[in-house]
Amino acid sequence: MSGAGVETADTGGQPAPAGRGRVLLLRAGMLLLAFLLVHTLLFEVYVVHGASMEPALHEADRVLVWKPSRAFGRGDLAVFAHPFDDERVLVKRIVGLPGETVELRAGRVYVNDRELAETYLARDEDRSPALGRPPVKVPAGSYYLLGDNRANSQDSRTFGPLDGRRIVGRAAVVIWPPRALR
Repeated sequence: MSGAGVETADTGGQPAPAGRGRVLLLRAGMLLLAFLLVHTLLFEVYVVHGASMEPALHEADRVLVWKPSRAFGRGDLAVFAHPFDDERVLVKRIVGLPGETVELRAGRVYVNDRELAETYLARDEDRSPALGRPPVKVPAGSYYLLGDNRANSQDSRTFGPLDGRRIVGRAAVVIWPPRALR
């Protein structure tokens, strides 16, 4: 037989013990690299702080965020950098899309003069007349976001429409504690 060969001990078809450790180390390294790529490019876990999204999200919920999202729809839960503080990350529900006019009348949301059906609101105080706001035209590339717990939420009523470039991704699922995302 020609060519160079590698001498191995008879291990019954199994890699030699010294090689087994290298193979395991290589597999662990590849698994870690794959995890880091998926974490960096696709998903990230965020911990919810505060009650502004109750009942959909609660304090200390762990939320898996789908990062590649760039097209957002009404009702999506957007995770974003606070408009005035890059260190803070918030989550709110998208109610107004680019080019739409959003208005709050007697605690009800109107988009282009049509009332938005908000089945995710659980409290009467979230529809309080005190929560009214004048019409706001959402600029191109921006979104109007509101917390589900309107009486306890800093959202577009405070900081205006949010530039879509500040959105990190869309909350996909609550991973802890296990339950459905509303």
